[in-house]
Amino acid sequence: MQLVNDTDTFNIAANELAIRFIRSIALCLHESPDVDFDLTSPDAANSDLLFSVCFKGAVEFEEQSGIEAKGATYTPRIAFDGPHLGKENTILIGSRGVHGLIDDPQLDEGIARARKAIVK
Repeated sequence: MQLVNDTDTFNIAANELAIRFIRSIALCLHESPDVDFDLTSPDAANSDLLFSVCFKGAVEFEEQSGIEAKGATYTPRIAFDGPHLGKENTILIGSRGVHGLIDDPQLDEGIARARKAIVK
């Protein structure tokens, strides 16, 4: 397995992951009878609830206090399984966290994609 630390490529993949994460959460909120969240509202991307759930959810994937497993402490880090280079699988990492990509451009795009997925 080859580990590739390429922040530029990682940022492209992480941005797309953030958008997909927002889309998924937005659809869940929209479909829930227990939450007042309407994807069709012009202000959906500005929802404090959407931002809070997405941001806090993404932070957990990068939580720094560590997770204990079999006597060792591990810290979550986002990585992407990439193309095979020769016979080796490639794992892409970068120096940015996904939670920092829960921002206006990603919220706008996530909402736009979620709106297209609404079953009418």
